[in-house]
Amino acid sequence: MLNFLTTTTVCGFSLYHVLAFFLIYSCTGWCLEVIFAAATTGQLVNRGFLNGPVCHITASFGMAIAGIVIGKIINTPS
Repeated sequence: MLNFLTTTTVCGFSLYHVLAFFLIYSCTGWCLEVIFAAATTGQLVNRGFLNGPVCHITASFGMAIAGIVIGKIINTPS
């Protein structure tokens, strides 16, 4: 199983890294949304519809933007 995660590539990244980026971006997005909601409403509100501190929409857009930016940086001639 670990061999599958490390050898399979998606847009130049191993599947292991893609899943790690998704988790990082989803937790970060959820934290930012909870902080914003707490600042505007004055109370803690769970902003995600999934169980746990994840926000898949933020993670998807974060991964897409990071992939585009990293792809352009890598393909830029020195």
